[in-house]
Amino acid sequence: MIIKFPEPFPDETFYSWIARYHDHSANGLYKFTAYRLYGESPSCAIYGLPSGLKPFCENLRPLIIYCPEEIIDSHTILPYFSSAVIKQRIDKARTKMLQPSNTGIHGQLGSLTSLVKNFRYLRYCPVCLDDDEKHMGEPYWHRSHQLPGVLVCPFHGVPTLNATVDKQSHKHLHYASARQHARAHLRQKKIQPDNKLLSIARASSDLLKGYKTLMSGRAYREELLKKGFNQGRFINQDKLYRHFLAYWSPQLLKDVGAYPDPDKYHWLRRIGRHTENASQLHPLYHVLMTEFLDHLEQATAIVNIKPELKESYPCPNPFCNDPAPCSARLDRTHRRQKNGPLHGTITCTCGYSYSCNLEAEKHYKEHVISYGSVWKNKFIGYIQAGYTIPQMIEAMSVSRGVILRKVTEFKLNPDWQVKMPTRLESDQRIKDRIKTERKHFREYRKRYPRQSRSQIKEGMRAGYKFLDRQDKEWLLKHLPSVKQPRPRKELLNWKKRDRDYLQQVKSIVKELLSQPGKPIRITPNTISKIMGRRNLFSKVSFTKIPRTAAFLEEACNPEPYFQRRFQWAKEQLIKNGQTITRSNLIYAACLGYNLSASQESMIQELLEANHETPYTLPENKTP
Repeated sequence: MIIKFPEPFPDETFYSWIARYHDHSANGLYKFTAYRLYGESPSCAIYGLPSGLKPFCENLRPLIIYCPEEIIDSHTILPYFSSAVIKQRIDKARTKMLQPSNTGIHGQLGSLTSLVKNFRYLRYCPVCLDDDEKHMGEPYWHRSHQLPGVLVCPFHGVPTLNATVDKQSHKHLHYASARQHARAHLRQKKIQPDNKLLSIARASSDLLKGYKTLMSGRAYREELLKKGFNQGRFINQDKLYRHFLAYWSPQLLKDVGAYPDPDKYHWLRRIGRHTENASQLHPLYHVLMTEFLDHLEQATAIVNIKPELKESYPCPNPFCNDPAPCSARLDRTHRRQKNGPLHGTITCTCGYSYSCNLEAEKHYKEHVISYGSVWKNKFIGYIQAGYTIPQMIEAMSVSRGVILRKVTEFKLNPDWQVKMPTRLESDQRIKDRIKTERKHFREYRKRYPRQSRSQIKEGMRAGYKFLDRQDKEWLLKHLPSVKQPRPRKELLNWKKRDRDYLQQVKSIVKELLSQPGKPIRITPNTISKIMGRRNLFSKVSFTKIPRTAAFLEEACNPEPYFQRRFQWAKEQLIKNGQTITRSNLIYAACLGYNLSASQESMIQELLEANHETPYTLPENKTP
């Protein structure tokens, strides 16, 4: 029989609680402690997710009454997994922790297959040991220090240390208390505490305070797309990887055991997937991603907040006559997609203008809009001077295609032959293809006369797209007419229902008005309750039952109700032999003194009908 048992401390692990009892009881062998606490049950106090909590609480009665569910919530690390594991698995793990055997708990939580490994040794904070000794009377193992990735104390910000308790070889050391074994082990990783490690520790510790909602991969994906990590409608994984490692640093991710290996299908790619199980990763991954998204929110998101735009840019024109090194100015900005990167048009005084992605690390300057008059004069001068194509490429800093195109555009006659199709030849090819695609379209319509527009588009594919782009007016004339949707058949006869509702409502209103005693306020909810259809008129649109709606608007008017209520209050005062005054009427009617103008007029009429005058303040007499 257990005569005395210690109380658990805040943030104490269940293992530490049992270890302190083992020291106080002086049982010697851990088997005696396990037998007294669990009886014949094979359970024992393990480090993270203990089992046999139900027989443990039963053996403590009648000395102390503990609830096993409260022990799970306050002294185990099960709440830590609630942000990463679905509720059904959490409930199954909770049920197994109540039973004598803990087989399958770690499998339910996915910790067996996770690349994030638990600490081999029990961890402790030297500052926490002194505080516990001072305020609690003895030190103990904290839950927050045992969580993966927590390398600094979330309360003091100092590095946590490995104790001498090796969790992988505990045959001779089952119940090791912090008082006797919280000493630094020789195997320690040198950690330099910083704000990022502290934020990981505090975020992980907050997961122990209660069960959190699981953040799905779809939610992560939407947040990342809002922050500008989009490539069309997909996530730009390369950009996300660069920014994520730039914020956390590869060394920090390796220290906490969550480094995404670029040579493998790492967790950073999985966490933003559409599938339900994609986000069910280790809680440490969720902590890192949540902190990263919070950082983007605080430090101005990549796209939602305008980046710092420069006032001037260097001009790519090698013949620019402006002496300033950055003579080009930002003319205008635009986005090609709603969540896409910010593009800008940059124009120089020499007439040279180009567009580029302003959010890119390096501005791509080859999207030239206009070369300008300075560049054009140089180009014409070199052609007239007899420059060859290789010499033009070196002198003008452009490609061969640009030179050939500009020679044709400026109508120049160089010494070398220009082999480029003229504009007339290109237009003729388009006209010939239009004739061919029209013929194919007519043949297709004869073969499938009953197909809709979408079916024709799916069947013709490239031909349909070409006609839609080059000959849209003809295509719209020869496409089948758009089929109008059939009128939706009413599943319910609302006219008949309106008549039935109106008949029921009229009888209920008549009955409520004829009831003796204190008047009952008539509202749509009151009527629907009497009909046995709770909140009927708040669920059904009044446009479907117009006659019933019109009657309800008249019957539920509050003015007649307050008039009946004041009249009933007057009758009660007469019946009890009391004086009919304003205050007595308000008190008998059970209303407040802040009445509306219409209610004040009702009281005035009742007082005048009873030959009573309301009390008025006397006028101040002037001397």
